[in-house]
Amino acid sequence: DVSLFIFGRRGIIEGYGEIINSVNCESVFNYLLLIPPFQVKTEEVYRELDREKEYGNLTEGKKKIKILLAAMEKGDIEEMEEIMMNRLEKPCLNLKKEIKEVREGIEKVTGKKFFLSGSGGTLFSFLSSEEEVEKVRHLLFLKEWKVFGVKSLFSLE
Repeated sequence: DVSLFIFGRRGIIEGYGEIINSVNCESVFNYLLLIPPFQVKTEEVYRELDREKEYGNLTEGKKKIKILLAAMEKGDIEEMEEIMMNRLEKPCLNLKKEIKEVREGIEKVTGKKFFLSGSGGTLFSFLSSEEEVEKVRHLLFLKEWKVFGVKSLFSLE
């Protein structure tokens, strides 16, 4: 994740984070970020992934990335939500049951899909506008969790 943030624009990260492929997408998105009051250690999540031995089909994953990028370019949040996947989600949620419980609860209350960012802890949702971010944000009562509404920046520099 750090490589992507330093890079300063959208990209597909490969390898161990050292390979960054720029993505030219002009769509701007609004997100709601939910940050738990505890750490999720990447090393523990990968250890759990190894224990489960459910790595997923990387060829299928690359196809999904192409579909996801096309949906992003169109600004089609519903299609993005349908194709979005994170192979670290299951091991993270197995290790940190509170994240799973919070996600299930907020999805039920808000009617929105929430996804795990990277190896975890942070949950996020795509929302159509800043107004929708605020509306959904006010539905949440998460003790000790930090809740942020953010908007993506666009730059092809």
